[in-house]
Order: sequence, then C-alpha cells, then structure tokens
Amino acid sequence: MPEYRIDEAGPDHAKTFTAWVVVAGDRYGGAEGRSKKEAEQRAAEAAYRTLSTKFGETAGEQPAGGDHAGAS
Repeated sequence: MPEYRIDEAGPDHAKTFTAWVVVAGDRYGGAEGRSKKEAEQRAAEAAYRTLSTKFGETAGEQPAGGDHAGAS
C-alpha cells in the first residue's frame, strides 16, 4: 500500500506543501502544491508516470481485461 510523506514550508498564510509517494520503501513524486491534497495528487500522478515507465506500461493504458467504456 502506498504512503504519502509531506513537508511544509513558508509562513502560515502562504504555505507550500511537498509530497512524495512511498511504495515498497522507494520514494516517488516530489510534487508541490498550495494544499496537502494538491501536493498529494500531483505526487501520485508523478509516481504513476514513473512506475508506469519503470514497469513498461503506457500512462493511461487500460490493463488487460480492464473495463473499456463503450466496448461491446
């Protein structure tokens, strides 16, 4: 199960959050956002792209046997 790590910087009225996704002890992502949620979402997207490349899948590709909207 992935975990998120968050760092925050800046004054209370202008915080910047940096998030990483930790999967099997490896850190991916390193994305910033104006909120924790935004930083986590960006880190998740970056981690997905990295892991997809690492394991030979194209980002956005459906896994074999996955649901395909409109497929008959």
